[in-house]
Parts: sequence; structure tokens; C-alpha cells
Amino acid sequence: MPRYGNHAFDLIVEVGLGRFLQNRQNQEIQKELDERWGIRLSCSTISELAQSFLDYLASTHQAHVPQLRERLQQDGGYALHVDAPCEAGTDILFNAVAGNRGWTLTGCKMAAEDASQIQGLLRRCVEWFGQPLALVRDLSGQIEAAHQQVMPEILDLICHYHFLLNVGTKLCEKHHTKLTACLRRLKVRPAFRSLRHNLLRYTKQQLSLTPAQIELLLSTPEQSTNLDLAQKRRVVAYMLLSWLEDYGSDLQGEYFPFDLPSLALYRRYRTVHGWLLQ
Repeated sequence: MPRYGNHAFDLIVEVGLGRFLQNRQNQEIQKELDERWGIRLSCSTISELAQSFLDYLASTHQAHVPQLRERLQQDGGYALHVDAPCEAGTDILFNAVAGNRGWTLTGCKMAAEDASQIQGLLRRCVEWFGQPLALVRDLSGQIEAAHQQVMPEILDLICHYHFLLNVGTKLCEKHHTKLTACLRRLKVRPAFRSLRHNLLRYTKQQLSLTPAQIELLLSTPEQSTNLDLAQKRRVVAYMLLSWLEDYGSDLQGEYFPFDLPSLALYRRYRTVHGWLLQ
């Protein structure tokens, strides 16, 4: 139990893990605490406990800096990765990570990337964990300036991911933007979507096919004797249009330029066009 506190550490940890590791909302944590242990807390109390969890975690991390430093030295040193993931319109959470271990060594929040604040973060890393073997960063000029001020003798490396992001953007942005504009101008996708909805409405009213029947229709359409030719055409057209709309399954869940959604859609159009010509 924290001194002068009303809630035990195990409860604080349970709330913190639920909020930050399992990504649960306050109401979800509130319900689980009540159902599992009969503990009834308000959502505001859960928010306070989640913040306390972060405070105690940061204190524990800082208290164990000597042990962390010793382990990094036993590894032969560490490569310091620095980056600032953020969402548009939010503050930047700038992180320093030991690449070989995946440990977040320290971090700070800033309104925008600022060389002077990044210098403070780098100095703290050196003070706590020793000089890194290398600094791994993106193409930010602010990080480069901070590196030159704090550790100019340390090897400066550009992260492969950010390098490819930069090169990919320069190679693909113009052409992908042009392709996207062309597809929008032709209004092919809205027309296909409207047709698909009409076919779906007809299928629900007139047909009821099981997955096995659909598989049979696709593999051996001549054996689907329960459907006349017009019905077969409608069903096949609907499935083709549904496959076109599912072009997102060809993507990897990345953002541009690692994923090119308009190109994926165009390739499916070309595939269907080839089928129709056969």
C-alpha cells in the first residue's frame, strides 16, 4: 500500500495493465474489477490509478538505472534509437530506445521536434546508460543537430525504415496521386458499388445459396443446375464486384508508400478485365 494511499499496489498494477497494455477503457476496467473481485471504483478513480501506475513505473525504471546500465554493458553496449511517433495535432512523445534490447530508456514530451530538448534527452541517456555504440534516427534535421552537439564522435546511422519511407515517397507519390485522381475522375468504384448493392438486393430476395453451392458454382458452373443462366450471371457478377471491393486485403496494413491502395485496386480491375476478355 502506498504511503497515505487508499489503494494497494496490486490494484494499481491491475488498472495500469488493463489501461495501457490491454487498451481497455475505464468502463471496461470498472466492470472487470466489479465482476472478478467485487471492487467498485468510479471511472475518475480508475483514471487516477492509471496515472499513478505510470508515475510508479517511471520511478521504478529510474531507480533501476544502474542495473539496466550494467546489463547493457554486459551486452557489449547498445545502439540508441531515437524517434518521435505522434498523431497530427498532438504533442510529440520523443523516445530513446536501446535497439538490441527493445528497452525504452527515457523519453520526453514536446510540442514539436526541438534540437535543444533532444539534446537534453541524449545527455540523459549518456549520463544514465553510458555512451551508445551508434545513434539510429530518421532524417530529422533537429535530431542531427542534437547529435552533433552531444555525441559528435558517435556513429550516426539512418534508420532503414525511414530511409525507405523517404525514397518510396519520392518514387511513388507523383504517380500514385495521378492514378488516384484518374480513378476518382472515372467514378468506376461508385458505379460498381451501386451495381453490387442492386445485385445483393436481388440475391437476398430471389436466391439463397449456401457456401458449398457458391464453391460449386465457382469451380464447375456447368453443374449448378439449380440456377438458370441469368441467375448464374448475377451471382458471378456480384462475387466479382465483391472481390474488387476487397482490394484492401492485398495491402499489408502499412501506410503510403509501403502500401499503394490505388495501385492494388487498379490491379484488380486489370485482372477482372482479363477474365472478361477470355
